[in-house]
Amino acid sequence: MPGGTYLWSPGGETTQSISVPTANGTYLVVYTLNGYPRISEVATVTTVARPSVAVTEINNEITSDQNGATYQWVDCNNGDVTIPGATGQTYIPTINGSYAVIADLTGCIDTSTCTIISTIGIDEINGIGFTFHPNPTTAIIHLTGISEVNLNYEVIDLMGEIVLKGILDSSFTVDLSNLPKGWYTLHLDGKMKTRIIKD
Repeated sequence: MPGGTYLWSPGGETTQSISVPTANGTYLVVYTLNGYPRISEVATVTTVARPSVAVTEINNEITSDQNGATYQWVDCNNGDVTIPGATGQTYIPTINGSYAVIADLTGCIDTSTCTIISTIGIDEINGIGFTFHPNPTTAIIHLTGISEVNLNYEVIDLMGEIVLKGILDSSFTVDLSNLPKGWYTLHLDGKMKTRIIKD
């Protein structure tokens, strides 16, 4: 309301509006017009922490450093268009490019800087340290070149979501029969990976 004066408590500021600190609190304003003070309603301000915009990239896998948020990965090279289904904390790109994550932490939203991925190449596609057959497959793949059992494996779809995981037994096989047709990445013991085509 024009023409009067304002006095905020706490803080003692005299402007019509104020910026509140990051701490939660209760704020009161006394508005005085023509010598008559009028106490406004008490406002309780609850602040929400901004999500971290930091990401970590290891072996072409990008992970938001912010835990407990909701996530949406975007393609920076295509006008920050959202990547369908890429809503996990970790995203595994299938092609070289530039990617960022939008993190929503209890309603406070922020976007990371873009991370450039430029080393997706022949090693990742052909696999490192082991081979498998058949490829494409309709169900079961057989791994060769491995002597250890009890290795952890994960099958990850194009959106970076883990769709299957387990422990490799002495049959050295992984059953993909319950997965829909598509392209997947098989991670073995978190160190080796290869591409799979499910027919």
